[in-house]
Amino acid sequence: MARGSGDSDATSRSIAHHYQWGEGENTKETMHTLWIPETILYDGAQLRPHWILEQTGAVGDAIAAFVGPAKVTAAHMVDWEDVRAQAWIHSDAMLHFIVEHFETDLTRMILWQRLLVAICHDVLRSHCPAISIRREGDDLFDGVAKLSVSIATVSPISSLIHTGINVLNTNTPVPTRGLQDYDIAAAPFAKDVMDRYAVEFAEVQHARAKVRPVGLELTSKPSRAAQGQGAPGPSNRSVRSCT
Repeated sequence: MARGSGDSDATSRSIAHHYQWGEGENTKETMHTLWIPETILYDGAQLRPHWILEQTGAVGDAIAAFVGPAKVTAAHMVDWEDVRAQAWIHSDAMLHFIVEHFETDLTRMILWQRLLVAICHDVLRSHCPAISIRREGDDLFDGVAKLSVSIATVSPISSLIHTGINVLNTNTPVPTRGLQDYDIAAAPFAKDVMDRYAVEFAEVQHARAKVRPVGLELTSKPSRAAQGQGAPGPSNRSVRSCT
């Protein structure tokens, strides 16, 4: 039976990985990846702050995945274009990814969303190299058939992504294809996608931390020690007394 949006059983969840960069005492945890084995109905209410924490106990930036039907109507629809068109989301079975980053920059979150969909595209093509699956923005297609849905949004404390990949192609409002059409099992596919996303995230954090600033000539020059010249000698500058 599918679990509803109000159900929670943190003891049955498992934290799969903590992705880190660095070594020893400088190691910094940057991303949780979590597979939730229960079937959960996705109705849009899961796209909220701390839903992953509620379900798994994992604190911090995270990506979680689970399989379940999708039924999203106006009450929890985030995309105003879909609301105006009454283009509700229905599917008998989808692989759902929920991502939460504790920042509130929507533009940056949309870029993370595009990266997640691009990773899904890469993993699909690695399984089915002979099939012409293509990415258009945050959507995946096989011919005219749609494989996915995706949205990024923000809350007062975090940014969130939902990306759903069809498992079945039944009971959908538009022509679709699903993972079963390509003989792809949902759980290994999800774990591959999450692992790749977490590695990308960790490498971005590392790239941010390792670069020198530019345009700050007085503060950005390497020290003598960093240049291998040893410690500086005594200064000849006069020192003004405070007395």
